Amino acid sequence: MSFILFFLACNAPDSISNGDDHPVYSPVHPVIIIGGGASGISTAIRLLELDIEPLILEKESVLGGAGIHAGRFFAVNTPWQIDQGIIDSPTTAITEWEDFTGSVPDDQVEHFITESASILEWITSYDISFSSVQPDIGAGSVPRLHALSPDTPHPLALWSELLSPYAKHNQTVTALEKQENVFIVTTENNVYYADNVVIATGGFARNETIVSESLPEIDNYNWHMEAWFGMVGDAIPWLTELSVPLQNMKHIGLYAHGVTDVNLGTPEIMVIPALERSLILNQDGERPFNEQYTQSLRSGQFMLEHQRLFAIFDQPLWEGTFFQGMGYNYTTPPILTSTQYAEVTGLTAYPELRDLAQDLNLDVNTTLNTVSTYNTGIQQGSDALGKDISRLPPLQTPPFYAVELQLSTGKSFGGATVNQMGETIIEGLYTVGESAGFLGTPQVGWGFSGSITACYYLGKQTAEQIAETYSE
Repeated sequence: MSFILFFLACNAPDSISNGDDHPVYSPVHPVIIIGGGASGISTAIRLLELDIEPLILEKESVLGGAGIHAGRFFAVNTPWQIDQGIIDSPTTAITEWEDFTGSVPDDQVEHFITESASILEWITSYDISFSSVQPDIGAGSVPRLHALSPDTPHPLALWSELLSPYAKHNQTVTALEKQENVFIVTTENNVYYADNVVIATGGFARNETIVSESLPEIDNYNWHMEAWFGMVGDAIPWLTELSVPLQNMKHIGLYAHGVTDVNLGTPEIMVIPALERSLILNQDGERPFNEQYTQSLRSGQFMLEHQRLFAIFDQPLWEGTFFQGMGYNYTTPPILTSTQYAEVTGLTAYPELRDLAQDLNLDVNTTLNTVSTYNTGIQQGSDALGKDISRLPPLQTPPFYAVELQLSTGKSFGGATVNQMGETIIEGLYTVGESAGFLGTPQVGWGFSGSITACYYLGKQTAEQIAETYSE
């Protein structure tokens, strides 16, 4: 019997009365972090550096979350850029911010941009390295996406090992409340207490209800998903119950760069990595945007404006195209050649562009004129929409192929309203990462490429604020 009582005491912390009707909570952790993805892990690592032991509650059996798949980090004015001869500055990035996110930066965004280089330097203090800096139309006019070196571990994998003694897995939180200045975190099989709570549960891109309520026009589409399975908005009801204001909920990261996964069906997506090489037309046969935008979150925003979009290929382009399943869905994501994709889906090969346009109900004359104008631009070395066509041949060799693109949700840039240090309106309650729309400000717009840096940034900021509070 004594063994059973001891076991229960160690595994079921509880509150007791001190005789004056004031509960005494035991044990009370300095910080409980709900969620062990990129933002939660970076918060925990920084807390340990500052001599504060966190407790991570993770609903999965391992730490890492979606961030373990992110290998390109947005950063400005870094040593790696300098080494590659890339000229950049926070001022340049701030000036361009509206162009690639759709929103004017505020002080919070400007601080993130200014500090982004220091976040990468912090990561490399753990003997992790970056191999190159790459351009991306979703990150501005100069290369700002820093690729992790394949010769070093992913920071989240390394940090997950270091945090193992401070994490409890398979802990699905069912309720969060605050009493007597103590937070009570209830899971399916336990109750925990803390002075501070950091919500790091990820976004809501896989929650059909929240997405539809936030962006009703998305229901005009057979929309798909390319987000980690945990991105279901766990924190939204807790934040609502605690009267924490939400913001930017309408700005969801949308892509139009893929098709329905031929193995799994709707709502899963397969992406077309070299889609920018194709010609993209809307239902009117017009070319609505520079195809390079399919690399960024703007592609989904364009689809909201233009409804159905079709990627057009001629035979040479089609032969070099392939389709890739999402890493979230497979141990080894499958890659299908264009020939395999056509065989599986029964895709039609059209001997003439006119036949393609007629079959897809595109405006025939406009389609032919659009393709002719595009080809003329390639021949003359200048594209009307600014696309890099330097290595592209004209679209003229039959047969022709058309793939209808599908709208997919990849990220959510809405969540709790927080300050620069991740603080909500409730003292001791913080929200970081995608639960705070990455930076807790509506000025992230529809998002940006390499936004994983923002998870590390806000997690680090939050840990430092908690440590400062303890030192006062």
